[in-house]
Amino acid sequence: MPSSKSTTERNDSYVSEHMHCDNRLCCNLGDKRCTRCAFIIYCSSECQLQHWNEHKPYCKKLSLSENQNKLSDAISVVAEAGRLRELNRWEECLSRCREALPIFIDLVGENNFTTALIYGSLGVVLREQGRHEEALVELRKELEIFRVLFGENNTNTANSYEQIGITRGYQGRYDDSLIGFGKALAIRIKLVGENHSDTAKPT
Repeated sequence: MPSSKSTTERNDSYVSEHMHCDNRLCCNLGDKRCTRCAFIIYCSSECQLQHWNEHKPYCKKLSLSENQNKLSDAISVVAEAGRLRELNRWEECLSRCREALPIFIDLVGENNFTTALIYGSLGVVLREQGRHEEALVELRKELEIFRVLFGENNTNTANSYEQIGITRGYQGRYDDSLIGFGKALAIRIKLVGENHSDTAKPT
C-alpha cells in the first residue's frame, strides 16, 4: 500500500543519518535537498550544479511516487538490518541488506553513501558467519565507493581499510591484516594527527 506521507516526511529518517554532501568533489556535510526528488543532499547550490549531470538520471526515477515509496521501504529495511546486526541476528540482517541493496543501486546508483554502507554491513555480517572471502568482496566494494566519493584521505575510507584488516586477521593472514591497519592509521594521522583519540582507538 503506498505511503500517505510526503516525500520530505518519508526521507527524514534517511537525512538524519546521511548528512554528507552528495557531490563527490565535496567533503562537507549537507542539509539542503534536491528540490525535485527531495532525497539527494547538498551543502550548497554550487555543489548541486556540479553534481547535476550525475544525479539527473536518478532524479527522474526518484521523482516518481512509486519509486519514492520503494526507496522509503528500502530505507526502513536498512534501519531494520542495523537493529538485527546489533542483536547478532546475522542471517536476518544479511537477508535485509540483500533486499535493500538492489533498490539503492537502481534508484541512487552504485557510488552512493548508503549503498557503500550496505556493502560494509554485508561484509561485517559475512565475517561474523566465518565467510571471510565473501566478506572481503563486500568490504572492498565499500572501500572503492568511499574512495570515489571522498578520496583516500577520509575517515570513511580509513574505516573500510580497518574492516578489511580485521577480516584478514580473522583469516590468520596477519601480514595482510597489518597492511589494512597501517593504511587506516596513516589516513587518521594525516587527518587528525598522532595524538588524537581516533588515531589511538583500539580495534
